[in-house]
Amino acid sequence: FVQEVFASVTKDLGLLVVALGLGLFVGSLGYGRLGRKDHGLRTIFACILGAGVVLSGFVLTVIHLPNLLLAMGLVFVLGLVVSPVMVISNTMVHQLTDNSMRGKVFSSLEVVVHLAFLTSMMVTAPLADRLGSVKILLGVSLFLVLIGIGGLAKVYGQDRRA
Repeated sequence: FVQEVFASVTKDLGLLVVALGLGLFVGSLGYGRLGRKDHGLRTIFACILGAGVVLSGFVLTVIHLPNLLLAMGLVFVLGLVVSPVMVISNTMVHQLTDNSMRGKVFSSLEVVVHLAFLTSMMVTAPLADRLGSVKILLGVSLFLVLIGIGGLAKVYGQDRRA
């Protein structure tokens, strides 16, 4: 998608990955400093919802206005929004795992993450050829928004019953 819109090979993609990594780093530092520990699930689902909104905004903006600096800013914001999910999930795994099993659990977690990435690439690549990368990205955005809304509704529903 990025290579098509910016008509480049890898330079622009590399710059966007750097912006995303910087957003993840700054977001992790910010969440570590300012985040509340008692709202983990709420934060995860709110960030998933936010990631869907930001991703769709990125796709629609870059299609209509292919400006690299603007795209880098949006990808940086995406990193900021997604970083609490990574921090919270890793923290939960640390808290719920016995000390003697942490190495095994985290290495297994890496295998699962990489397998999920490869599987999603194998599924979406042929779909992107048929539907187009824009529709795939907007579909993923919609999926993230629905997961975020559904998760928040469930978490807030449980809070009201308690």
